[in-house]
Amino acid sequence: MAIKFTSSVSLFIDPILPNRVKATNAGTSAIPNVVVPVNDGMRITNNTGSTITLTSFSSLHFASTSNINIANGASYDLYIKSGASQTTGSFLITLAGYNAKTYYYSVVSTSVTTPNAFNLGVDVTDAVASDYYYSNLITISGGLTQAVNANISVAGNGSAVLQVDGGSWLTTSNLVNEGSTIQVRVTASSFNGDTTTITLNVGSPAVSDTLLVTTKVNPAMGTLIRSPHFLPLGLLEVCDFLGNLGNNLSPLYKGGSYVPNNGSNSSISTSQTNVSLAALAGVYTEISFVKARTKFYFYDESLGGNAAITWANAINSTIDPDIVMGYHLDLGAKMQYYATLTEQEGSGVSLTSGSNNPSSWLSSNLIFTVSRAVPSGTGVWRGYVTIFARHKDVPGTVISAKLFYTIRSVVGGVETVGEGYNIP
Repeated sequence: MAIKFTSSVSLFIDPILPNRVKATNAGTSAIPNVVVPVNDGMRITNNTGSTITLTSFSSLHFASTSNINIANGASYDLYIKSGASQTTGSFLITLAGYNAKTYYYSVVSTSVTTPNAFNLGVDVTDAVASDYYYSNLITISGGLTQAVNANISVAGNGSAVLQVDGGSWLTTSNLVNEGSTIQVRVTASSFNGDTTTITLNVGSPAVSDTLLVTTKVNPAMGTLIRSPHFLPLGLLEVCDFLGNLGNNLSPLYKGGSYVPNNGSNSSISTSQTNVSLAALAGVYTEISFVKARTKFYFYDESLGGNAAITWANAINSTIDPDIVMGYHLDLGAKMQYYATLTEQEGSGVSLTSGSNNPSSWLSSNLIFTVSRAVPSGTGVWRGYVTIFARHKDVPGTVISAKLFYTIRSVVGGVETVGEGYNIP
């Protein structure tokens, strides 16, 4: 800890009573004017015109009780030792030919109320309107010696809530301690192309970080990929690339269900009646994660066995799927997927997939599951699955999203799984 030298003490001769040494902020035994934290100190400056001596130090406050001589015009730094008694103390200031002066001070505990810097995560630039997004799970550090406030402020049309140590989601200030975990849940704006700014403030003086969640300007926008199929061109290979399972030409007009309306597809007609197969050579489509749902599982530990959370891709479960690919729902069938697991809190969580091979690029990796054998008692396991996707015809372009999970072991009663959307 840096020494602040809470007290700067100047010593001088009393101009009215010349037989006395004066000291700034000397106070009295009942009311010491100087309050010094443990591990801090006092800087003594001698302006008396002669060498002065400091004596009678208390071993409750100072590591050394030896006398200290300070020449005229010089300064000396007195350090309050680590573990010092939080009491009032004093020492004597002596100068030959003058009455001794007693200097009073009060020692208080070291107070650390400002945590280390933290990172809420990468700003979101393609959020789905009105959906949930989650910050990084941060752990408060920095040696806090007492509970401090954590609060959020929101600018924009979205909203945010705060969770401390896996508790309830609240909009009000929360008290946090050294080692507390904090996560922010953001509800994106209901307007397209709109930014919500969330600031988390912790401590006093506060440390802050800001997260921006911006909804998509065009909800269908994604990462452009170009068909590798050029003239001479077959209808089946174009339909396969675009996810047109009907294998017919008429739906393949720009702005329809299969061909995005963007500048890269300028040669393609916007009219269903004027679709040309030749114009579809090198057509562009867009891939994106429109949904990537976060899940929470509150599990009754008395049941024993495994607590498991499963995510289903839209092409495997079309009723409120957890993972949705753009540009068209059927495009997901032309994608390949693999996933990795990152455990942020707790260990022993495993990852499986529908193919039972989540770490390989496979079109059959459509369902991902994290599970944990739950021991007796309560516990929390948090982390995320990163799902990677690529079009089978353009394997060099890869997109990804994070599927956050929380498994919480509780005593008595199983609550419904909670859901939201993650920060990619």
